[in-house]
Amino acid sequence: MGAITPAVLEKGLAARDGFVRKPVYLIFGDDQRRVAELAGRLKDRIVAELGEESYFRYLFLPDPKRPQVGEGTSVAEIVAQLNTVAMFGGGKVALVGPLVSVAAEWQKELAAYAANPNPTSTLILAVAPPRDDRKGGAGLEGSPLAKAIAAGGGEIVKVVPPTAAEVARWAAERFAQKGVSIPKEVAALLVDLSGTDTERVAGEIDKLVAYVGDAAAVTREDVESTVGDHKQKSVFSFIDALRRRNLAAAVDALASLTAQNVPSQQILKLIGTELLRLWAVIDGRRRNLPSQEVAAQMGIPEYMLKGAQADAGRWDENRIRLALNEVMAATLDPMRSGLPDTAALTRLTFRLCSD
Repeated sequence: MGAITPAVLEKGLAARDGFVRKPVYLIFGDDQRRVAELAGRLKDRIVAELGEESYFRYLFLPDPKRPQVGEGTSVAEIVAQLNTVAMFGGGKVALVGPLVSVAAEWQKELAAYAANPNPTSTLILAVAPPRDDRKGGAGLEGSPLAKAIAAGGGEIVKVVPPTAAEVARWAAERFAQKGVSIPKEVAALLVDLSGTDTERVAGEIDKLVAYVGDAAAVTREDVESTVGDHKQKSVFSFIDALRRRNLAAAVDALASLTAQNVPSQQILKLIGTELLRLWAVIDGRRRNLPSQEVAAQMGIPEYMLKGAQADAGRWDENRIRLALNEVMAATLDPMRSGLPDTAALTRLTFRLCSD
């Protein structure tokens, strides 16, 4: 069968008829919540077919080098369970995980089973490596285990970072499960303000459910008054760190913006704007202009120059001129040379913060 997307699997699960159960599923990705929820929905659909008495749950596999640590079972025991007949006949379903990784020893044993599985049973293997463990996901995707699953008629489901629209739909479903409705446009606003991290959105959902109480409906006013604009906060944190030329803080804030899928052109525009404010403050001081007049010449309120006024001493006109050239390069290089936007922004961050 090979790899499918979460959307394809969810469509099959939602269909009243036509769902074809596979002997082995590998569901993996760095979003543990989505991996666990998708594996849980798959398990529920299969249990409805095979019966609750046929279901077995395994939270983790022990470290092969220290098998005495913890209470996880072995792959051999899981395979033996899948190969035996259920209490009232038929196959079994076993859900393993979500695991943070699968040791090479366990992968070899799982691959041996996946290549020739019991067609009446189903093994669901859920793996969610930490977000900073890029080798975990990539290594698993091209592993002999994945190839054995595909060859044996199983399915591989890679959970990739969701789009804003997907998170909005997911949020609406979560509200519905809690007996609360939310219009599509309000769910979209919730995601726009809080980002696409489902952990963060889930927290905002719980907060909103408690906030609306018996109203049983979330309005735009509810979201605007209770949900913090995390995306904007991250943008301001990044600009603030750049203006202070604090490389560590800037890199950390940029990583947050990248995770939230904030468009690079939006970030570059804000950087350019802040550099121009720094230039105006430095030029105003050289000409002995009051800050109110500098702000008026730029057509902005005086408070918007507060950051530039605080950090103007870290800059001079020549440095700002060079920085603006770097911003232009970061804008054009992805189009001219194919340099990824994130790479261009990272390079810009290092150059603006370095001496």
